[in-house]
Amino acid sequence: NADVGAGEGAGEGERDVMDKPPRPPSEPLLGARHWRDIALGASFITAATLTSFALGLWYFKLPPGEAVTVSFLTLALAQLWHVFNMRSSTSHWLVNEITRNRFVWGALVLCLVLIFTPVYLPPAAKLLGLAPPPLEVLGTALGMSFVPLCLGQLTRFVGVALAR
Repeated sequence: NADVGAGEGAGEGERDVMDKPPRPPSEPLLGARHWRDIALGASFITAATLTSFALGLWYFKLPPGEAVTVSFLTLALAQLWHVFNMRSSTSHWLVNEITRNRFVWGALVLCLVLIFTPVYLPPAAKLLGLAPPPLEVLGTALGMSFVPLCLGQLTRFVGVALAR
């Protein structure tokens, strides 16, 4: 495609990246801060997934198969939304190198179709052993999937504020 600029497929990246000094060769690619962020993000996603499973079983009184499907949807959606936590720590939370990338939005739409098709297409649901949850329970999966995104943005905001 002639109208796609160099590097646009991977996103623009940070605008001031060339103004920063290079990383020392002795410094690891993933430092302590990165590992902390990975563990925190994984903890948020795990907690949301297990909470949605528990809500499905005990609050909504779903059969185990439907509760598993609710937790599967929560996990899959939370991982999709997690892309928005991957922005630079100096960028704006709403308009940044991730949200400006049209390929991210295309990938999200494709992934949403791929996530919901096996759940709500009867032959695929039967093959995978997924039980489509009632629509009111689907709201729980959707809501719980946004919790890790919100907590990730909040911890980033607090971390940046404390670093000042």
